[in-house]
Amino acid sequence: AARSFVRKIVTVMQTRGPVALSFRNASALTSAETAAIRLTLERELRGQDVAIVEPAPNGIELTITIAESLSHYLWVAEVRRGEANDVVMEEVARPQPTKSVLPISIEKRPVIEQDHPIVDIRLLEPDAGHTSAMLVLDSLGLSLYEDTGAGWKQTQTVAIQSSNPWPRDLRGFLNSSRDSYSAYLPGLVCSGVLRPALSMQCKGEGPWPFYSPAHQIARADFVSTRNFFSGRLANDNGSQKRLPPFFTMTGARDRGRAVWLFAGTDGRTRLYNIDLEPMGSWAGWGSDMAAIESQCGSRSQVLVTQPGDASAADSIQAYEILDGSPQPVGDAVTFSGPVTALWTAGGNTAFAIAQDLRTGGYVAFSLAIACNR
Repeated sequence: AARSFVRKIVTVMQTRGPVALSFRNASALTSAETAAIRLTLERELRGQDVAIVEPAPNGIELTITIAESLSHYLWVAEVRRGEANDVVMEEVARPQPTKSVLPISIEKRPVIEQDHPIVDIRLLEPDAGHTSAMLVLDSLGLSLYEDTGAGWKQTQTVAIQSSNPWPRDLRGFLNSSRDSYSAYLPGLVCSGVLRPALSMQCKGEGPWPFYSPAHQIARADFVSTRNFFSGRLANDNGSQKRLPPFFTMTGARDRGRAVWLFAGTDGRTRLYNIDLEPMGSWAGWGSDMAAIESQCGSRSQVLVTQPGDASAADSIQAYEILDGSPQPVGDAVTFSGPVTALWTAGGNTAFAIAQDLRTGGYVAFSLAIACNR
């Protein structure tokens, strides 16, 4: 790359005379990395019989800038000769990201298994006089489970009353507190209380809430006849945005700064700041992701499915977002079938729902980050 770049520079210089060289780093490269690039380019310039001198009147000035995008670095040379001004550029591939040496792993534990599709589950905080409990939202209704010490036992169930058939790829989301809940489904928003008896009242469709680490809420419109969000968002401050359609979104952190991530229906993952201003995008992630916080690494990881179809085994990889770029950490965990749902459960836990291709049933797993110290 350095040799090709310097040849372009010499071509527009139209002479191999001396130049006054200045260097600017507009990337996230360290000063040591930038210095190494400068030394390489200076060596290539001298190899082309171009001497590097102090600035002089009527001399040639060469300014080299190192910039970057999510996919590559961009070397930009501005050559000034009197009134003439030429620019040449060279794209330089980023090194392929390597797995972090941080001792991070994903702990995967099965929670519940059943024959019909599970769309979300939530563990409920126990209070005085009650055992640990869990809500399970599936294609038939909402169930309350209690921990017997020997496993989870279903204690109450309410059916979902929907006049329309579910789409083929049913999706849903649970939001719960100690005594009440809200359930978001295609074309329906249901709510109710947990005690003394599980109840449910449903109304027409409404926006689904998503939470950032900075405790901001973005509400997204779900396309009830499909399995994705339209891209229309509303913030708590009343502002609205129109983004490309997406399968899911999650709030994460980039070196402590709250950001939003969107899994677009076009296969690209898009990164936005907390005000929903674009910061970059990349390909290679699946359509489900969930951010969780931990005591490991940067203390914020994003769990991501692999791209693929619904007829193959799946896996979930942990990433950290560092300076706008995704970096894989640790090893992926595998599943015997496709992951059909992945939601943040608050704090350091997420829940993944996977279909077992051998049995056809659905299994809910809890996922957490372990530091392996």
